[in-house]
Amino acid sequence: MELRKRPKINYSPLEDWNEIHVLARHWQSDLEFYGDEIRFLCGLIDKYFIWLSEDENINLVRALSEKLLKLSTERKELSEKISAHLSQLARVIENVFPREEAQFRNEHVQLESRLSDFLKTFREVKKQVFAVTEQVMEEEKLKRLLTP
Repeated sequence: MELRKRPKINYSPLEDWNEIHVLARHWQSDLEFYGDEIRFLCGLIDKYFIWLSEDENINLVRALSEKLLKLSTERKELSEKISAHLSQLARVIENVFPREEAQFRNEHVQLESRLSDFLKTFREVKKQVFAVTEQVMEEEKLKRLLTP
């Protein structure tokens, strides 16, 4: 059985660039949102950190705080790269040199991959924060109830 080739959609160059621009702007917006989410998760951890008494719980929370700090740094770097990418897009559109276009498209794919990796890591860390927060709250609550 022979596989059928997908029909190639012919975009005008301007439509193609507009789609890339819209996508990159969307990435920026998403990263701003994830910045807010990271700040919220850090605040959640800070709120309960002061109540911790078990060393194991303190170490768990510290490790999560470090992961969130790393995510925050990565988010900022990605945001800066996307801003530079958008600036470069404007230059590529104005000058449309095939060599620059190919390099730009390669960079676009790399940014998309990094963003995808960031989102996977973010979701994983967010789940960990909620799970550990819930676990720690229960353990600490139980300890307080058992301590006279």
